[in-house]
Amino acid sequence: MAYEIVRYVDPDVSLGGDSDGLTWATAYTSLFNCENLEQRDLTAGDSWMHIYCRSSGGTADTLGVVIVGWTTSATNYILIEAAPGDEAVKTSWDTSRYRLHVVDTSCLDIREDFVRVSGLQIFNDGNTSTAYGIVCQSIGSPSDLRINNCRIKGAGTSTKRGIYASDAQVDIQIWNCIIYSEKNDGILLNLNTVSVFNTIIYNCTTDGFELDGGAAVIENCVIFNNGDDFDIVGIATIDHCASDDGDGTNPIAPLDADWDNEFVDAANGDFSLKSGGNLFGAGIPDPGSGLFTTDIDGDTYFIPWNIGVDQLPKRTSLNVSTSSFNYRPFWSLGKTISPNTPIGDTGYNPIWSLGKSTITHNAPEIIHRYVNTTSEPGGSGYYDGDSSSYGANRSYSTMNEWEAAEDGVSISDLVDYNYIHVAHCNGDTDTTATVIKDWGSTGQYNYIKILTDQENRHAGIWDDTKYNLSVTDPTDGIIQVRESNVQIDGIQASIEGTADNCEGISFGDTIDTAIENVKISNSIIKNENTGDTEAGIRFFADTFAITNGQAWNNIIYGFNGTDSI
Repeated sequence: MAYEIVRYVDPDVSLGGDSDGLTWATAYTSLFNCENLEQRDLTAGDSWMHIYCRSSGGTADTLGVVIVGWTTSATNYILIEAAPGDEAVKTSWDTSRYRLHVVDTSCLDIREDFVRVSGLQIFNDGNTSTAYGIVCQSIGSPSDLRINNCRIKGAGTSTKRGIYASDAQVDIQIWNCIIYSEKNDGILLNLNTVSVFNTIIYNCTTDGFELDGGAAVIENCVIFNNGDDFDIVGIATIDHCASDDGDGTNPIAPLDADWDNEFVDAANGDFSLKSGGNLFGAGIPDPGSGLFTTDIDGDTYFIPWNIGVDQLPKRTSLNVSTSSFNYRPFWSLGKTISPNTPIGDTGYNPIWSLGKSTITHNAPEIIHRYVNTTSEPGGSGYYDGDSSSYGANRSYSTMNEWEAAEDGVSISDLVDYNYIHVAHCNGDTDTTATVIKDWGSTGQYNYIKILTDQENRHAGIWDDTKYNLSVTDPTDGIIQVRESNVQIDGIQASIEGTADNCEGISFGDTIDTAIENVKISNSIIKNENTGDTEAGIRFFADTFAITNGQAWNNIIYGFNGTDSI
């Protein structure tokens, strides 16, 4: 597997010529400098280049970038990505986040094969007619270019385009992008092969999408309020798209012919969907055949997919009480189940049989996030598809990093979205304590589960080569659970240091409300601390109660203080 090279860009770092891009503290001050100084043959060392971009103080990156002088391949590619917390969002252009704002020249000029751009805000400004948001040209062989989760806008008086490809060798895939206010076309392609999924093109002077030869597949897109939404010369498959003119197969029109019924505030750049509109649940499931599974904010699409860049909560609460009927609901195979029972991550929603009526069983969807101690800090936690690495290239580097990143995002409202959130912990030693708190909502069937995958789990005895939390002086606990509906399974935890009153896994304690349904199983908690340790597992209810706390199949040893549990 190709080796990941990581570089960092932050316009707010002030090191002058001392920037080397190796850490955030020594980040390059522009993407231009990073690209210019890091050019190399990625195939020679079997590596791929991962460039993270952020603006820690809100300063724009104002230098146009030409990507040229590299040697790449399908596995030795370049990924330019907004750092976690600096990604483009559906609700607005955000000047506190990283943005490539360039005047009178193209923002990003791609002249190499196998380049990927993810999550950037791109602003092609000024009055030069050849200035584009992203231009792909002068590529000598068939390429694999990918642009996703970007927000691209234009301004000025001259002809400009959001994405422009002028080379027949360009094979480009675009998804979850918002392109708007361009003074010519949102996307213009000449003789190219292109796939565009779940993208919005809005308020462009000439065309939303123009194809001048080549072949295009456009699905689940919203293209509206442009001079002309589609201008096609070539072969184009337009399916399940929404536009002003009803273009393509299975066209979708806005509710009551009014786009204000579809978006929160498109005129001011907020492309959040309204749940009562026609775009909700009207798309093709998985249009990219596994290319992507989440929306612009990282929320998982579910069947049926929405049209546009936004996934809305799928849950409308439905609970069936068998006591309300004179019969019990059954699977078609004749097996009795209880309402809302999680059924795994197959995406299948079974149907209850209730005589002459049927009710869909709205099973929770499982959201997976990954922790790997071998990862660089600042990962996204999304699975990278390589089972041998346990998501190492994109994982959070510690359990604490996972919790801090996930507890405040929209999908932490597990009940509202009908999710189960699973954190897979792998690697070896993790030295940071973790507090589980401030999640939006949890429930008996919409819980948080923290586990070690079977391939990296202990075999009933402590194993330093497997994932373990070894924390020095954890006086409040190695894992401190302050939320209801949290399950811990297969974790190794070791209390290190010399302080008194340390704890292994702590449930409750400094809570300001009652918690319930907290569980720990199949875990090893040991004490290597020389002080007077408190407990290996502690269920602590003082002012507020803990209901249904459970512990089973755990090994707890080495404690010299009050209790093991």
